[in-house]
Amino acid sequence: MTTFFHVTSAPVAVGSVIEPGNWGNLLNQYRIGAQNIKPLGNPWLLSRELAFELTRSSIPQFRSKPSRLNSCFLFTDIGHANNHMNTQSELATRIFIAEIVDPSAASHTGDYELINLPASDFLPAITQHAQRYWAGESPRVPEVLTESPIRLVSVVNGWPNQFKPSAE
Repeated sequence: MTTFFHVTSAPVAVGSVIEPGNWGNLLNQYRIGAQNIKPLGNPWLLSRELAFELTRSSIPQFRSKPSRLNSCFLFTDIGHANNHMNTQSELATRIFIAEIVDPSAASHTGDYELINLPASDFLPAITQHAQRYWAGESPRVPEVLTESPIRLVSVVNGWPNQFKPSAE
């Protein structure tokens, strides 16, 4: 059985059920004129997510994949979850072991590294990255999207040594 890790800043506890779509709800709070308040107000982040969504919805073989805007996000490796928390998500404060509530819900595993772009021309690069992400071929940093709610099973403690799940 796969162990899933969920990174969050939300005031949640062990046993909490996280509904899909929190990321999309956060992006819907963007305000015109915000001064690059990370992550809210970062127009490049919003542009990236919209480009990924446009790619998913416009290419027939990707249309059945879950939207990043309406999913829960999970990692399959504690190191990847910790790296995300420490380098990409300025607001995230904790890592939980999580379980997928409805295993029959749509899911997708993409390469998390593809959501970050090198300095380049935006549209050609983001389109290529989005197509590779949705193809899901051999992800180096697997990111699991699921349209299922997730249940937080335990808090991860002890990083960077060995992680030790514990009840909160």
